Amino acid sequence: MKVFAKISERELLFSRNQLFHLLWPLVIEQLLSVLVGMADVLMVAYVGEATVSGVSLVGSVNWLVIQVLFALTAGGTVVCAQFIGSRDYGSASRSGGQLLFISTSVMLCIAAVFLVKGELLLSVIFGQWEKQRLP
Repeated sequence: MKVFAKISERELLFSRNQLFHLLWPLVIEQLLSVLVGMADVLMVAYVGEATVSGVSLVGSVNWLVIQVLFALTAGGTVVCAQFIGSRDYGSASRSGGQLLFISTSVMLCIAAVFLVKGELLLSVIFGQWEKQRLP
């Protein structure tokens, strides 16, 4: 029994070139995300261990927020793709607009909550933590 059969080029949904053009922005986005985290740590590394630890803690919260927004937009993209697949471009456009509005609203609400109650949220998430001022 052959599990993996050779697929001809005609049977593929996307060509290698199309897949490359589809995937390279995702790879670059992930690379930039990692580089921003590394740059954050490098910029405060001269201050001390507590500062690096604080940046690391906030970085993990930042990563969680990014993943929540990514999940939201991935789900919305599926809805848009379904409308495009059924050739209902008006509904696809409206759902894309709703996706943009909802994801922006969620992002702004999360940012507002962290600006107003950031210290309380860090205490809830990480327990006891030490607040230090930069020199």
